[in-house]
Amino acid sequence: MTYQDSHLLAGSTPPYVIGHRGNPSVYPENTLDSIKSAIDLEIDGVEFDVTLTADNIPIVFHQESFKLDKASMALKRTSCNDASCWTLNLSYSEIKKIDAGSWFDHSFSSKKIPPLKDLLSLNWKNAHPFIELKDPFYWRHKENRDWFEIFAASLKPFFEKLLARNMTFFVLSFSIPLLKHLRNIWPDIKIIPLLWNTGLYSFTERNALKEIIGLSPSGIGIYELHAIDALAILKDALQGKNINTIVYESEYIPSNPSNIEKRKEIWQKLLSMGAKAMITNHPAELKAFISNSTLRS
Repeated sequence: MTYQDSHLLAGSTPPYVIGHRGNPSVYPENTLDSIKSAIDLEIDGVEFDVTLTADNIPIVFHQESFKLDKASMALKRTSCNDASCWTLNLSYSEIKKIDAGSWFDHSFSSKKIPPLKDLLSLNWKNAHPFIELKDPFYWRHKENRDWFEIFAASLKPFFEKLLARNMTFFVLSFSIPLLKHLRNIWPDIKIIPLLWNTGLYSFTERNALKEIIGLSPSGIGIYELHAIDALAILKDALQGKNINTIVYESEYIPSNPSNIEKRKEIWQKLLSMGAKAMITNHPAELKAFISNSTLRS
């Protein structure tokens, strides 16, 4: 397999604007409203998270950011990074009863966690899906082929319908073995491995970086918190490889004018250092910022 074209998206030029979990400064993240809103902004792409229910139904949800208040069947915004996470313990019939919006604002209490298949009914216009595959216990499954087979089987209807529509989409994951497994099934799938940025300094992670480059990915995703140092490392490692660097914005902050001015300073620095795309919590503001600058070549 040859390296991808230098531009992440054919027919357009960087930097690219990708909505993080949709348009999460306006709607509850990863809900259909959030994803629709991001698509309607006419940005380059929309990122969303996919995990599995107890009965292996793929849902659009970032389980590491929520716990469930079982009394009210409403999500609570809080970190959930251990085996107490409830996602894998509930069937889809139970999950579809959950209030997925009141944590954001009580006016969204009727919003639900969507099954992945519901995204097929959306008019994606010119936006491209960026599908981050989440496994709350991914450290258990790094080499677990049974788990990979289950995940791949659950994704197959969605992937193959996108392929049948000739849609360009990207699959993102921290699990390199999972991405390799999916590539064995769909050789032409566009992948974007994600790196824990602090790990770039370790011998193990640098070896992983060599492995990633050998997969000819469309890009490599890094987290904003360590992006300045990581971009410098990746600039040398990726020289001549035509692999795009994609920066995930840090956690959600309100879209008040003061915060957006701070974000503009960060956007300018990261994009001028070579980031080709931003996965942002503020897609409308970033789109306007790029349009009013000389960043897009």
